[in-house]
Amino acid sequence: ELSFYLVIPLLISATQNIYMGIITPYVSAMQIQIMVVINFVFAVLLCLFVYFIQPKLMSKRLIKNTVWIIVFTVGYSLATIVLFHASPMSGFASLRNILNPMMFFLIGLLTCKVTILKRFLKYVSFIAMFVFAFGVYERFINPDIWNTLNLADLWTKKGIPVNLSSGLPLNYYSSETIGGEQLRRMVSSFADPVNLGTFLFFGFMAAWYLKKYLLAFFMIIATALTISKGALLGLLVFLVVWAKNYTPKAVFFLILMTSGVAGLGFLGYTMMHSTMSALMHLTGFFSAFLELPHHPLGRGLGNIGVLAGLYSTGAETGITESGLGMIIGQLGVVGIVLFFIFFKSINSNLKLVEDKREKVLGQALFIGITLNIAFNEVALSPNSSAVYFIALGLICGKAGLSSTKTKETKKKRFKKFVW
Repeated sequence: ELSFYLVIPLLISATQNIYMGIITPYVSAMQIQIMVVINFVFAVLLCLFVYFIQPKLMSKRLIKNTVWIIVFTVGYSLATIVLFHASPMSGFASLRNILNPMMFFLIGLLTCKVTILKRFLKYVSFIAMFVFAFGVYERFINPDIWNTLNLADLWTKKGIPVNLSSGLPLNYYSSETIGGEQLRRMVSSFADPVNLGTFLFFGFMAAWYLKKYLLAFFMIIATALTISKGALLGLLVFLVVWAKNYTPKAVFFLILMTSGVAGLGFLGYTMMHSTMSALMHLTGFFSAFLELPHHPLGRGLGNIGVLAGLYSTGAETGITESGLGMIIGQLGVVGIVLFFIFFKSINSNLKLVEDKREKVLGQALFIGITLNIAFNEVALSPNSSAVYFIALGLICGKAGLSSTKTKETKKKRFKKFVW
């Protein structure tokens, strides 16, 4: 049973800035860059391990299709580095983020027969309790803990700017002014409010599925303290998906309208009382489609996005702060087609889920992370979305692979009947 091993990438993401902060004065920037990708390397090795112990799984259509999508994505991505003269360093850094959803989804598919979903989510809930406790500690009891843990030095070696006066990353304070001032955000053990916000919604969904309602309440409190737009969006998505599956049509429509008004109201407040970070997310997403006719094949892996700015000069573009925009900007029409096929496959298999609670879990996670990726580039990273796609792989694998078996059995029975 592999639940514990599947949760290791999340455990790394939730704690890596603590142990890297402790050792950062004694290691080089290159060593830090290598340590950052450990969770992704672990995922690749786990895929290879499962393949060697269960090679017959590769004959399953759902798994085979996912592998082919990964192969085509890698092949075209590497070709664009040569075609558009991109920086290899920023190219390979971007490739990790582009492959992240497919790779971790594949892990879930490959291990769905030897993993118990409830046990996996229980391990996640243990991490969620730790994250909440650490978040309360760093926000209210010891706000200077990240200065003690050499965060400014760590961020500098990662190539990320920090506030020179406070020594803290720029996003540690809300872009919105609340009560006339920008508030300090909870960052917990992630040391990053964006990655934390994405995890908090997953933690909420895990708690809801396991009926750990006190933990779900803590996740909502942490979302408010983190001032996370991504987690708030996820909670609104959950309300709509829950209503669709558990309430009459009239109630569902009312909740849908209320959630829409609440979302638009918060967006309006953000636009009027912020440093325009929300506007950058929106314009970054739509700019990708406006620029597509001029660059149908993309501009090359590593030439667009945040990582392009860290490791190279990048291309002049209006595409900023959008994960989907970054994919379109780098890979063009080919990137759109590959990700459309990938997400369509997930959606199709979620429709096969029979258990209502599991279906709500899968649909809320899928819609939530898809919207997050559309308007937030950081959501593509393993630290944000790996746990989502592992869970989606487990759910889709359980539903899709058993559904295929059922179809094959029916075909055999039909042939026998005809004979």
